[in-house]
Amino acid sequence: MWLDEQSAARERAAADPDCDPFADPDPRVGTIYLLHFSRPLGHARHYLGWASNLKRRLWVQRRGGPHAAKILQATHAAGIRLTLVATWTGTRDDERRMKRNNDRARACPKCRNRVLKRKASAGRRRYAARKAAT
Repeated sequence: MWLDEQSAARERAAADPDCDPFADPDPRVGTIYLLHFSRPLGHARHYLGWASNLKRRLWVQRRGGPHAAKILQATHAAGIRLTLVATWTGTRDDERRMKRNNDRARACPKCRNRVLKRKASAGRRRYAARKAAT
């Protein structure tokens, strides 16, 4: 092990005594971000993505160029505005997990109340139907 690696390991151990001082820092950790569309594009109202450099990635996504996600290229062509509404620190695996959850509207501060009200009223309707059936 080189001297600079040893000093880096000591610094990591001093910063967090519970960590393995010789483990490499995870280069995959970045920012998971949620974009809210000003109006729906078909059925979509949100885009969830991951970036190691959020500022640069948002610059690319908002311009709708060839390196932007296809749905964001379509929002750019349709003149739909994008708003960054939430960010989390995480890996690409965390982003995939959030996408599989398929509940982006609940994570969006602009849509959360509407979604929760709709789900609550659906629950009340199911409860009333079960009560009436007995």
